[in-house]
Amino acid sequence: MGYYIETGARKNKAKWLVDNAKAVVIREPVDGTADMIPVCVVDNGPFEAAGIAFDSEELACFNDPNDDRFRTWLNVPRAEVLKLCPHVESALKW
Repeated sequence: MGYYIETGARKNKAKWLVDNAKAVVIREPVDGTADMIPVCVVDNGPFEAAGIAFDSEELACFNDPNDDRFRTWLNVPRAEVLKLCPHVESALKW
């Protein structure tokens, strides 16, 4: 099981992260850094999931070319990710 950011809404999670967590939308996924963590918002139809790509393996899973669901990629400051999902800290490998 991965780590996800809850926003309090079923949809528009990327916009919420931009407006409330200093996230920046990016075109393609990039490796995380000490300061920025990639987050993938996946549209599952009735709801979206904002998954934290806490390492390169998780990043690859979210970027599976066989998965045709619409995705929005974001870079989110590490401090914001930890504020929104403190349990991910021990899994962060960036």
